[in-house]
Amino acid sequence: MMFKKQDFRLLRWPLFAATVLVIAGAASLWFADRYLDLAVQQNVATQKQRITAMERVAKASEEEREIRNQLVHFQRMVDAGMVGARNRLDLIDKIADIKTQRKLLEIKYNIDAQKPVDYPGLVPTGPMDFVTSRMQLDMMLLHEEDLLNFLRDLQAAGQSMVSVRRCKLNRMDRGGASNSLAPGVQAQCVLDLISLMQE
Repeated sequence: MMFKKQDFRLLRWPLFAATVLVIAGAASLWFADRYLDLAVQQNVATQKQRITAMERVAKASEEEREIRNQLVHFQRMVDAGMVGARNRLDLIDKIADIKTQRKLLEIKYNIDAQKPVDYPGLVPTGPMDFVTSRMQLDMMLLHEEDLLNFLRDLQAAGQSMVSVRRCKLNRMDRGGASNSLAPGVQAQCVLDLISLMQE
């Protein structure tokens, strides 16, 4: 079939409309593709923000859990009398009570003034700080268990946490005496009596 010049004239507007429609269709596809890319990018960014927000919520929940646990420990310390100024006379009375109840022999001790705890890695972090009183202890014992019982009772008194820095036990010569109440062991210890003090 042969097209004549007159036929082209008749097809001019439909061809123009078809060309415009093809261009419009191509433009629509291009814009749709760009819009899809933009939507995917926004979706990825939204997912990242959502994940970040969820991580923050999880971290906040974990911190809240840690704070609650610390408050429980802190309340135990408060209940045990380990927080605040320590009454030196109460401590001396408690040592005398332990000596009497346990029927211990000779106990000599010296308690230094309170000062900040000097343990490696422990730094003050707020209005409360750990303080310690160093205690030099010299005891005459029937046997080693007397020392362990004394330390356990001192810890149970609750006024402070007892941390043993060092202890030296020396077996004593009873000189062949059959006296079972003669001291058999001398204990020389350095203790830290640790408590929590508000600055």
